[in-house]
Amino acid sequence: NIQAVRIRSAKQKLSTTSLSIEEIAEQCGFCNTSHFIMVFRRTTGITPLQFRIMGDNAQKPPEREAFVIFAS
Repeated sequence: NIQAVRIRSAKQKLSTTSLSIEEIAEQCGFCNTSHFIMVFRRTTGITPLQFRIMGDNAQKPPEREAFVIFAS
């Protein structure tokens, strides 16, 4: 799928270049930066900036647990 290819390319650029997020979004074929960030986060679980900071060791964060408080 084309989005998977774009995200893979973005990960490579985030890891190996100092291009801005905006430049990477454009080079990977996204129409705007906001859309790129949304798709990247939905796909990987983290933002492009978080991926850049964490590097290839970035893993999807654990799901948040919901706690229910019952009133008596």
